[in-house]
Amino acid sequence: MSSAALLPMLDREKPVKMQIYMWLRDNIIKGAMCPGALVDKTRLAAELGVSPTPLREALILLKHDGFIEMIPNLHTIVALIDIRLVHANALIRYSLEASIVEQIASNGLSLQTENACLHLIDEQERHLIDGNYEAVFECDLAFHKTLCDVLELPTLWLNLSANRAHLDRARQCSPVNLAGIRKAINDHREIIALLKKQDVLALRKLMKNHVYSVFDDLDQIKPDWLINNRA
Repeated sequence: MSSAALLPMLDREKPVKMQIYMWLRDNIIKGAMCPGALVDKTRLAAELGVSPTPLREALILLKHDGFIEMIPNLHTIVALIDIRLVHANALIRYSLEASIVEQIASNGLSLQTENACLHLIDEQERHLIDGNYEAVFECDLAFHKTLCDVLELPTLWLNLSANRAHLDRARQCSPVNLAGIRKAINDHREIIALLKKQDVLALRKLMKNHVYSVFDDLDQIKPDWLINNRA
């Protein structure tokens, strides 16, 4: 994998290792680096204009996260999509997001948050009409971050976004699911409606269905991109 069009602009005033890590992670999650693809470390370091050390350190971090498989003296590849990690991410994400909307409902949804979320939903629909699926995904992230930020808890979004990474990868590596995208957008509108009603039980049920819908996408992914398939 390597394409000049995908290369990042590295800021030499900041830790290069983390910039490479975030760039590779983003490309893996978005499917620009396919599961099982070979990572040519020598070529990639040359194209990035860095020594092998920061690249190797970034790859070690990605291995720890389950995105890279490194076999010493043999190869480095993009890890296959591990169904166990998707299940784990789904459980963690649901637990966190259900708790978030429950607390917001208990405290009452502010008009500012409601308007911000509705604007993002409108943007999702506009991007969907335009066929800009990457922008649809970015609006989806922003919607959930907006709700998360209401609680003003340090590192909450950082933890939540980290623990949904393998879910996002499964969605991005599957064929475009227009029905699923439309349903997700409708779910977002329903989440706001239920928050206004302060209907906690309905919110938790909807959030669970919303998160676990990733398995509909997972079923459409190429079988040779998956490991530890469900029985």
